[in-house]
Amino acid sequence: MNTCVMNRAVDTKAIEAARSLLGITKFDTKNDIKSALWRMNLKEWWKDTPENIVYRAAQKLLLDNYVLDDSPEAKAYRAQKKCDEEIIRQFHAKKQEADWAMKLVGGTDLAKVRREFIWRSYQSQKPEDRVSFIRANSSAFDLTKEEAEALKKEKAQIAAKTKAEADRKAELDAAWKRVWQEKDEAKRKELRKAYRELTKPERQAAKERAKAKKEAAEKALKSAKVVNQDEHDTARHEAAHAVVALSLGVDIAHAHLGREETKNIDGTVSISAGHVTSKGYPTSNHDRLCRIAECKAGAFANARTGYYDDMELKVARGIDHKIEHGLLAEVCRNDVESMKRLDADLSVYAKQLVDAHWDEIEAVADALLMKKHLVKYEILEIMERTQRKKQRIKARRQGYQASLFSYSDMMMPRVEYKPEITEAEYRSYEESFDDDDSEIWD
Repeated sequence: MNTCVMNRAVDTKAIEAARSLLGITKFDTKNDIKSALWRMNLKEWWKDTPENIVYRAAQKLLLDNYVLDDSPEAKAYRAQKKCDEEIIRQFHAKKQEADWAMKLVGGTDLAKVRREFIWRSYQSQKPEDRVSFIRANSSAFDLTKEEAEALKKEKAQIAAKTKAEADRKAELDAAWKRVWQEKDEAKRKELRKAYRELTKPERQAAKERAKAKKEAAEKALKSAKVVNQDEHDTARHEAAHAVVALSLGVDIAHAHLGREETKNIDGTVSISAGHVTSKGYPTSNHDRLCRIAECKAGAFANARTGYYDDMELKVARGIDHKIEHGLLAEVCRNDVESMKRLDADLSVYAKQLVDAHWDEIEAVADALLMKKHLVKYEILEIMERTQRKKQRIKARRQGYQASLFSYSDMMMPRVEYKPEITEAEYRSYEESFDDDDSEIWD
């Protein structure tokens, strides 16, 4: 009996400590306990730091021992808390509308400074003091007559635009439904022609957006590229390593453009203008052959552009050749003749891989020039986006067909098939065509 009482007392103390740690009262609901970590604004709460582990343990303890208090005092507390949350929500909405209206009419500098000061003061308040602060200072965000009229006019324009877009979508959907449901091929052709004429403004707008996006990307790339040709070819060299490695299933960590020390797979440390970091040392002959092809890809990428003179690239090729030689010696057990034959065969294979994935290499090199550092998933995303673009262009020229191809299964043969076409797919395919043969995809 005494043991049970002692354990109950210990549990009560632990629960009180958990409530104190998370700022929870005995009247709070389960949702309040679940959102406690979010309200505490913990940074990187998902990491298993000692502090986060303690917070999560306290939260679990409160949830496991939660009992809803139905006393009048608890109900009054929860009702008041709900009212306070609504006041805070309305204050946030009021602040957003005041900012929107001020952007429309300009507003005076004094009003801007006053509102900004009150908002910062509100954010610095303790949670229990925020409602009283709002009641005392919310009048600063009241709209003037000019702001109210401008906001009303803006909302009316947005509502009219939204209604027009909805009506236009309904019109296009009805027109396409007529095309899809028509059984006669001649009539369907006429209806499709009429539909294309009806959707000409949308297709023209899509072309203009794609053109603007392409121009913005080219401008960003131009500003990122150094006038010095060396860095561009170094980026292409490292991109070739990364793309060929991923195409062969080699697990890489990241690609980096910039001078720093790197540790090679043979344990040596070198300084170069860029590098691709692979995970682990190759343990099988297949892995070693893939790494050799990866090392050769950088030189073949530079050979394709005809740029060899940079000293940094010569150093990089020397490091790659050293790694290749060590791996070849392991595969061929130091047999010189076998090493020569295998080196020649892998050179041909690496060159074929570079030629086959040249578009992906160029895309990754451009991204590397702009960001200087790309992790594995970013490189894979660029490769897949480039491959999808090539597939769409091919499908556009040869007719509608899809291809089964994924960089997650690189070594499998490419399979092409013509699936059953759904209405949405057929519509998307028809809308992708235009009168001219320009490419409007990004």
